[in-house]
Amino acid sequence: MKKLVFFLLVGGLFFACNKEDVQELTSIENATEIDFLEKNEITPQVSNGYLVFECEEKMEEFIIKLTKSEVDPTTIASTFGFNSYLEHVPQTEQNEVIFGDKYFAATLNMDGMIGVGTYIFKVNPPTEEVFVISNSAGNKSIKALKNAQSQNNLPSNALVFSFEDEIFELLEKGATCEEKMGCDEDCSPPQRVIKQDFKYCGENDEFELIGFYWLQVRYSKVGFWKYANIHFQQGAVNGISTADWDIRYSARWKRKCRTPIGSDFSDYVCSFVPLQGEDQCFPFSSSRFKNRLYQSTRCLSAYDIRADARIESICDETQLIWTGEARISHNLQAL
Repeated sequence: MKKLVFFLLVGGLFFACNKEDVQELTSIENATEIDFLEKNEITPQVSNGYLVFECEEKMEEFIIKLTKSEVDPTTIASTFGFNSYLEHVPQTEQNEVIFGDKYFAATLNMDGMIGVGTYIFKVNPPTEEVFVISNSAGNKSIKALKNAQSQNNLPSNALVFSFEDEIFELLEKGATCEEKMGCDEDCSPPQRVIKQDFKYCGENDEFELIGFYWLQVRYSKVGFWKYANIHFQQGAVNGISTADWDIRYSARWKRKCRTPIGSDFSDYVCSFVPLQGEDQCFPFSSSRFKNRLYQSTRCLSAYDIRADARIESICDETQLIWTGEARISHNLQAL
């Protein structure tokens, strides 16, 4: 993959928060729809149809707080007044990695653009690249960036990174894209493991399918955004009268160069009677469980994530048992 070599001709980059870094911004008056914005903790602004954050840290904090608040991600676009990637771009196999974190997808505009610090970024799933220009490059370059579908039609002052690159680290160091930066730790590769199965129980006049069970663990990278999650889902539960769930997961990870080892362990057990509308499966619904373990602009140098699910169902007096196990890991000796 072709990489553009670049050098910064200034004394430092400047993802550190400074209001003077944000230019030609539209003031936001209707940001009170999201609770934490009411407290004026983080208020991104809009320029040329995309969100602009003062610095890397503010963007990361914004997305993480949105995720924890569980607010409807479509609220972001309606609050700030722009067209988001989440709402205006159909999900496909090519861009599925973006939709894997809906709050990240909701902060990008429909062209995959976002402003952070002194830079404008465009995420380009077809080539798995991120295009970057300075926010002082001018309207002609911004328009060219918006329309670019590959390196061939980028503005001449654009930088090109892959989804695998540690983009903020490279930018703030001002080195070539190929040069290894920072500490001695490397970024771990993305991984995804899915366990999927179908269960049947007897036949009727229409179909015999009872439902599907789908368990996933993943660590994904979209250039300047990384996330890890566990996701379980059940669907098409025709005919099932009762079910008991037992979902367990354990996770450990290490963020490159920066933080101690993080971890998360849990065991969720629930029972429900879906045909009678009873649901005792708090904190997740009777058909889905999802937990975001990690979100950051910086990569993981090591991780070990495992999830196990066991479902016992009764259908026409027949007991059905489904079990699924999924695990991803890398650089275990560092944990």
